[in-house]
Amino acid sequence: MNSTSGTPVFFIIGRPRSGTTLIRTMLDAHPNVNIPVECPLVVNLYHKYKRIKKWDSFQRSRFFADVTSQWKFESWSVDKEKLKSDIENAPESTGLAELIKIVFASYPSFFAKEDILLLGDKNPVYSLKYSYMKILLKVFPEAKFLHITRDYRDNFLSYQKVDFEAPVTSLICYRWKHSAHASDRLREKTGDKFYSFRYEDLISDPENKLTDICRFLGIKYNSCMLNYHKKKDEFIKLYSVEIMEKYHKNAMTPVNADKAFEWKKKMPVKKVKIADFTVGKTAEKMGYERQFTQHSTVTVVKALPGITYGKFWFFLSAIIDSMPYRIRNSVIRKGPVMAWFYGKIFRRH
Repeated sequence: MNSTSGTPVFFIIGRPRSGTTLIRTMLDAHPNVNIPVECPLVVNLYHKYKRIKKWDSFQRSRFFADVTSQWKFESWSVDKEKLKSDIENAPESTGLAELIKIVFASYPSFFAKEDILLLGDKNPVYSLKYSYMKILLKVFPEAKFLHITRDYRDNFLSYQKVDFEAPVTSLICYRWKHSAHASDRLREKTGDKFYSFRYEDLISDPENKLTDICRFLGIKYNSCMLNYHKKKDEFIKLYSVEIMEKYHKNAMTPVNADKAFEWKKKMPVKKVKIADFTVGKTAEKMGYERQFTQHSTVTVVKALPGITYGKFWFFLSAIIDSMPYRIRNSVIRKGPVMAWFYGKIFRRH
């Protein structure tokens, strides 16, 4: 087993459909970085294992079983027997953080690797709430954070292409705003361990932005990071053509600067108004300019259902997070059904 005890960890946070998969893929293409595809196991397992002090054979066996039964973990294509052996044979002093590093390191990236100097974790779910970000800090207090943000109007347009959150303008924009505030709290907490950048800047000048990101992470920039799309066949084996086309199409193509600010051409004015009202001054704080700063009663009324649902969801999620491990995981899997149902009711907004 290769020791991961001294290998630093970093997290990529940002709303879904904001470029998190793109930056994760670019960084995984670096020969000294290993980043699994998403599976939010840190947040999912923390409450169950946070108080474990003695990791005897029973606890390690239970941990392995829980890791390998995580939703989306199967997509990692991990050698489970080797992972089980690595967990069982880790030093007695090994704690939760080190065991999670062992899991991260088990991911068999299809990019060529040399010495692994960094282990990464990319999961948009971490950006949902500050409480999730605090868990990452509790487990990995020395971790660095890459925060990627995308114009909230383009973010909404991108949601219309998928089915895991209801494509309701005010709901998506409310969650964007909530995530922005949570990320800002994390920035205040972590200081120089936090690096925030815009998706638009990444795709307009990828080499310079990646150079800055590598400098922040403490590794040298490598031009192979821009050749991520040449692994198209491996991506398809991992996700299937249908999944790639629906959720990760940009991972198969070179960076395209035309993806920036598409909302100016494609988003109906009435939805721009709802988006601008919902996000409010947070837009400027995150580096974006609102088209409308004055709002009619009609716009406010149309925005309220999505905002109300968004607030209720965060209230409900706090209750779900307090549930026992197995019940919580079962409920989480039903989330997309709720989003679909809400989207059917409020599709016009």
